[in-house]
Amino acid sequence: MQNLAKEFSFVNDMISLGLIFTLEKIDRRSLADQDIHDAIKLLRNALDLEQLVLTSFDDYRQEIFSRHLEDSHCHHSEKFWRENSSRFEQDDFAILRALRDLIVETTDQETLVIALNDVGQFIRYHHRGRQMVSDLGFKPVVLSMLGKKAPIDANDES
Repeated sequence: MQNLAKEFSFVNDMISLGLIFTLEKIDRRSLADQDIHDAIKLLRNALDLEQLVLTSFDDYRQEIFSRHLEDSHCHHSEKFWRENSSRFEQDDFAILRALRDLIVETTDQETLVIALNDVGQFIRYHHRGRQMVSDLGFKPVVLSMLGKKAPIDANDES
């Protein structure tokens, strides 16, 4: 566990997967081996320290690059978009480019809907959002999405 606590990418993955909560549950158990408790505390301390550093934008960035989006608060939070829309310019618009690629390549409907929503939120909250999205070639991508038929849900009676 000590080696895992030292590896940055593993620590971020463990935080995003909710390992802190799991470690807390295990640590509350009465285990005969004190070394296990010590190892758990060491790992929890490393995760707690790193979690303080991570921001909601870092979590969002990780989610985008994981290529699987889940409907969480950051996708709908006005505060998140107001505070972070300018950060999308980092690394030559890497997050916007990843969103564009995700829209093109994903087969998961939920991920697609969330990604399209995020592009709309970016346009809404960034002072040059519409121009940036246009410059990065989103228009043909989104227009091609409009041409595709959405799957029909047999249980939908609307």
